[in-house]
This record gives sequence, structure tokens and C-alpha cells, in this order.
Amino acid sequence: MGLNFSYEIVDTECDIGTGLYLMVELFRKTDAFIGPSCDVLCQSGGLLASKWNKPMISFGCGSVQLSNKNQYTTFARTSPAYNDLTYFLVDILHYFQWNRVMIVEGPDEIWRETSTLYQETLDGLGFDTDIFNYPTGDQSVLRSRLEHVASETRVFLLLAYGREISYIMCAADKLGLLNGEYVFITIDFALMTQLSDTEQFCGIFEVLNGLLDITIEVSTDGITFAKFFNLIQNQTGELHSHEVAIHAGMLHDAIYLYALGLDSVLGHGGTVQNGSMIIDALMNTSFPGMTGNVIIDSNGTRKSNFHLYNIQNSHYVTIAVSDGSIGGMKLYRGTDIVWPGGKLITPLGSPVCGWKGEKCLTQDNSVTTIIVTTVILSSVLAATSLAVSIQMYRKRQHQGRLSSMSWKIPFENMNTSVDRRIHKMRSSRLMSRDTLKTVAMESFPSLNIMQTSIESDTSGGDQLFAKIAIYDGTAVAVKMVKKNYLAITPEVVTEINQIIHLKHNNINPLVGACVDPFKICLVSVYCNRGSLQDVLENDDIKLDRIFKLSFAHDIARVS
Repeated sequence: MGLNFSYEIVDTECDIGTGLYLMVELFRKTDAFIGPSCDVLCQSGGLLASKWNKPMISFGCGSVQLSNKNQYTTFARTSPAYNDLTYFLVDILHYFQWNRVMIVEGPDEIWRETSTLYQETLDGLGFDTDIFNYPTGDQSVLRSRLEHVASETRVFLLLAYGREISYIMCAADKLGLLNGEYVFITIDFALMTQLSDTEQFCGIFEVLNGLLDITIEVSTDGITFAKFFNLIQNQTGELHSHEVAIHAGMLHDAIYLYALGLDSVLGHGGTVQNGSMIIDALMNTSFPGMTGNVIIDSNGTRKSNFHLYNIQNSHYVTIAVSDGSIGGMKLYRGTDIVWPGGKLITPLGSPVCGWKGEKCLTQDNSVTTIIVTTVILSSVLAATSLAVSIQMYRKRQHQGRLSSMSWKIPFENMNTSVDRRIHKMRSSRLMSRDTLKTVAMESFPSLNIMQTSIESDTSGGDQLFAKIAIYDGTAVAVKMVKKNYLAITPEVVTEINQIIHLKHNNINPLVGACVDPFKICLVSVYCNRGSLQDVLENDDIKLDRIFKLSFAHDIARVS
């Protein structure tokens, strides 16, 4: 019995609200979903597809959560999970002797999940890691923060989508970091979105030269894929065509994978409506696909080898390959690696003299002799001196903890005088982002804000339950504390630091706090829709169907 597939292509814009709305619209006339390729929608849409018992086969999502078959009963994918790359990354760092890594975390949830996973693994293996959150705001904010962390590392692991990575590399170029002393590693890099003229902050193809990218191994030996790749290359150019061909090939394999599962179920007397049975038929199977041999494990996730590519003059050059196991990396001998700036010498993992210049210190022998002699002759006083030194050290350490509070924000550093009419227009949801940005720049030309300005006046009938301010070029929410004075005890410092490092989908991140007398407040990330209380109490805000569906999904995940 022959079957014909009819299809409808829709653009989710990688937005959870738009994506879920389109899934609901397609529900009654669709037997299966091929895609999406964005993790934010795979996670929510996959749960919805499971409830409907409809297959969802993705060709680009990498979240490890999607391998949980208890939740995602009708989900499979022709792309690997990002956790499968972990040991390849470890092998790369070991091989080049890079012991300190700065993980740049993109703004999307998948990158927060992946950065936490990589940091826990690397820290457990003795690496020194830290996480740098990709800032909202304009290029000047990004450059300022990138310049600060550049003094603490030589190796950047960029966990973000192609657009954010291009911004980071442009900022690095402006700061002179593409001089051959720094390394930039990406995961599954794909610059498949054409940047507009206003987004082209630098020569994008020049700054990507020397980038290292870890991605899925694709067999290019087949005649079919070679023709497919050449067709795409003629349309897009080498840099775009490589990743476009990989993802388009995985899309092809996703459709073919669904056909295999459906054929198996129909052959055993099943129906097209039984999504879980179709997905179960795909487990632990393999087939020769457009992107090479496709192997699906018991969780519906593709198992694959991985390549380490070096971008050289807009060409992807294979440097190493790995099967994903610890020690499984095989280097391609005889292949030169081009580092940022066109350098051919491998960057060091740390400055020549060490991070604090400790490797270049010289000790005068005579001084050493005097010190040793003094210690021997003063052995009786050593115990007393040691006790005093320990006490003084503890006191200095305690004072240091209190004085080095990076979360402390001077109240005067926040601009709380933003025109309140902008917030009224935002609350009514009747104006576009471009309109709001125009109004904000007319009112405050000194501010360079990429999205929209907001206001801090809480009086009147706007039903705003949190003050709004501009801090470091970014909109923040300010919650005043009804205290005139706050004692900054070690316990308070510890608690605030713990809150700042909390990471959860449903927790609004804390930026910092003001502890000035009579101006005590908490400063958190500003949400575009305001607080939950703002939304519920504001009669001017009409909750459309997309928002309700997205909001209900968030509540369901918490419960």
C-alpha cells in the first residue's frame, strides 16, 4: 500500500508562544510534526505532542531533557544531544593544555542548561571555569564586560546561537582580542541568519577566521550529499553552505526516519494515529541517511561521531574527530590550525608570567638568607607571630569579603527618571518595539538602549508594582525595601550571593542590591510584560490566546 505525504511549512520564529499557537492550529489536520529545531519549542512542543500522541521528530534540538522518554513519549531527533560533546571538549582542552575556560552563556534556556552541564563536568576534572552571561544591551555593554573577563582567561567557550556569536566576535575584534593569544570555541555554530546592515558591526567573515567549532560528523562521500552540498554552496557561499547543508540534511533524515517508523507500524497492523508506537519502532535502529549513517538510541536521540572544525578563510577545515568517549579524539596530522588573527602558533592557556605575574618573580639570594637566619634566631617568637598573623589574616579576609561585594549597586548609578509615558504605551501593548525605542531616544538621547526604555514612577493609575530604572545601559526592575538601614553581615552577603547564582526557568534573576541608607532595594532583570502582579492587575492588558497558552505551559512545568 503506497502512501503520499502532504505537508505544510510554518515559521515558529523560535518563539514559544508562536510555536505552540501554530501547533494548536495544526492539531486536527496533522499526523506528525517534523521539527522544530529550536530547543525552547522542542521542550514545550514535545510535551504537547506527547499528550496528543503525535510524533515529533526534530532535526536540530540538543537539550538533554529531550532524552527523557517518560515525559517525551513521542519525540525523536536526528541531531545529537549537547551532553554527548562533553568528553570531546575535555580531550581538546587536555591536548592543547588549556586549564582555564570562560564559558560564555547565551540568553536562551538551552545554553544555560548546557553551560551548567559543561561547568560541572570540567570543574570535576580539575579545570578552572567561570560563566560569563551574554548581556542585554548594545555593543558597548558587551565590549565593556568582555574586556573585564578577558583578563581572567585565554580560552572562550561560546555557547550561543550564530547571531550572538557574531556580535561577540565583533566585540572581541574591537578589543584587540583576535591577536592570536585568545581561543574561541563554538558548539554547532551556524550563521544561517543573514545580518542586516545595522547588525554588521564588523567584517563578519574576517572575525570568524580562526574559530574552532565542534559539530556532528557528516559523511560527504556520498554522491547525493555532494550534489546537495554543491547546490547549497552555489546559493549561499562556503561559510553558510556548510552548516546549512548539515541541518538541511538532518531535516531530510528526520522525514525519512518518520517514514520508516510509520511503515513498520502499518506493517504490524497499526495506524497513523498511534504516535508512541511509531516512535517506539524507531528506537535502536539505523539507516544510511543524507548526513551519513543515522543511529537512533533507546531514547530517540541520534548517536554520532563529532568533528572539530577550524574556519580558515570562510572554509571549514577538519582538525580532529571523536566518537564522544573520553580519550576518543583523533587528530588529523599534517593539518595546520589557523588561530584568530591568522596566527599559526597555538595560544597558551595562561599569560607567560602567570595570571598574577608569579612565574616571573625573582628572589634575591641575600634577602632569602637574611630571612632564613632571622627565622632561625627568632624561633621563640615564631609561635606568637604566627598566632597574631592568623588573627590578622582572618580579620583582613573578613573585611575583604565585605568590601568585595560585586552585587552592591550604588543607588545614584541607576537612572530612575525615565519618561512614564513609555511605560503606559508598553503596558497597553499598542506600540511596536521600534516605536518605543524611538520615543525613548527622543526623551533620553544620552541613553543607547537596543530595545525599549521604561519608567520608574509608580504613582498614578499605571498599576506598576515595581520601580523601573536603567542600570549599565539595561532596563532593570527595582523593589524598594521598607528599611532605613540594613546591617551588611556575612550572613546577608552569603544569602544575596546565593540568590544571584540561582538559575531556574521561573525565577527572575537578581542583578544586585542597593544598601545605601534610606535607599535599600533589590535590583532584578526587567521583564517585558512586567511582574505577574502587573499583568493580573492592569485592566489595559488584554491576555491573548498565545500569552495564555505560554503562561499555562509555564505553570504546568512548575507543578
